[in-house]
Amino acid sequence: HLVYFLQNLPMGRLTGISVYVQRARNLPDADPGRNKGDPYVLVQVGSKKEKTKTVKNTQNPEWDQRFSFQANESDDVVFKVYDDDIIKDDFLGSYTVKLSRLSLDRGPQFSWLPLTDSKGRPAGELAVTIEGQWEGGSRPSGGTPSRPEEGGRYGDRYGDRYGDRYGDRYGDRY
Repeated sequence: HLVYFLQNLPMGRLTGISVYVQRARNLPDADPGRNKGDPYVLVQVGSKKEKTKTVKNTQNPEWDQRFSFQANESDDVVFKVYDDDIIKDDFLGSYTVKLSRLSLDRGPQFSWLPLTDSKGRPAGELAVTIEGQWEGGSRPSGGTPSRPEEGGRYGDRYGDRYGDRYGDRYGDRY
């Protein structure tokens, strides 16, 4: 009973988040005729911005980069994907995650985010994991998935087995 009690203590307030930008798939062709892009992701929480490395010549890049931000439940996380060009970078797509819609107290939240371009059209998907950082350093149990599963569009590390449950809860309604 003591273990159950300790595992279910209130965790304090959210003081920050860790954002793990894993990879993207099916990004649009920003440079017609080349069929390959040089994508990177700009992640913003409040006024702080972080940028992934640029991955050359692909529409299915892998970044595997983690960023930390100060944040609270009312913040948004904005993901913008660009194609790195010499003169002006091309905007490929974006997605905004509302932290208030996540259950970060239940552990890391993985999702394939459906990107949309400036006209609202589908622009590929971005695989990310968001994990809460709590006052006093307490954290929920559970690990961050190291690789997104190919199963369920919004599945977590368990793929299709839990994809529908988490997809309905966290998917398009972030």
